[in-house]
Amino acid sequence: MNDKLENKSPDENINYNRRFKTNLWQQKAALKKAWEVRNYEIDKFWQRSIFFWGFIFVLFAGYGFLITSDYFALAQKMYFDLYIILLGIIFSVAWFLVAKASKYYQENWEAHIERLEYEIMGPLYKTVLRQKSHSISNILIAITVVVIAIWFFLLLRYFFEKCGWQNICMYYLEKYLFVCIPIFLTVICILYFIFCCKTGGNKCCFKTNKKGFYDRIKGSEYEEYYDNDGKYVGEK
Repeated sequence: MNDKLENKSPDENINYNRRFKTNLWQQKAALKKAWEVRNYEIDKFWQRSIFFWGFIFVLFAGYGFLITSDYFALAQKMYFDLYIILLGIIFSVAWFLVAKASKYYQENWEAHIERLEYEIMGPLYKTVLRQKSHSISNILIAITVVVIAIWFFLLLRYFFEKCGWQNICMYYLEKYLFVCIPIFLTVICILYFIFCCKTGGNKCCFKTNKKGFYDRIKGSEYEEYYDNDGKYVGEK
């Protein structure tokens, strides 16, 4: 039975029309809830970002103060500069993953809206201008990648200075690592913001082959929800 679950396509696992469109009242209630949770996820997306950005800003400020203070030599001996960099990497990666997860759940509820809206208010949400625009959330996720890259460059420079590589490597190698590469990556990031962080502007229907739905149930519970033909029957 578990093999049957794994081999089925998303739309075979869930008959969306039978489950959510059995009557108009149920469909209206589901659409209202989908809108509410979708808006909730957008609000939380920004709240979580502000939360992480607050920590990261404090770490950046602390690192800047540390390397310019009179106690920098003492802080280096106690590895405070390294610890700040490592904390920055941890918080930045966590920020990136949380932003990606928030974006996923936002798109999940938007997919529900696209399927539920037609009989109630027509294809309003799925009908958009053909002209493409930029996705604010995708740009924010890209910024998290930039912040992560900055922390990694600070970590690389830390090892460069601590290991005395500047006494071994040539002058131009240091300039290449800490000047040319950051400038190149900055240009790449800007180009990514402009050309890649865009939402699709011409979608007109729900693409089941890419956005199918699955039940969040374990394989061992499959028989409690589906009959031998793989049709949804609910809990027994």
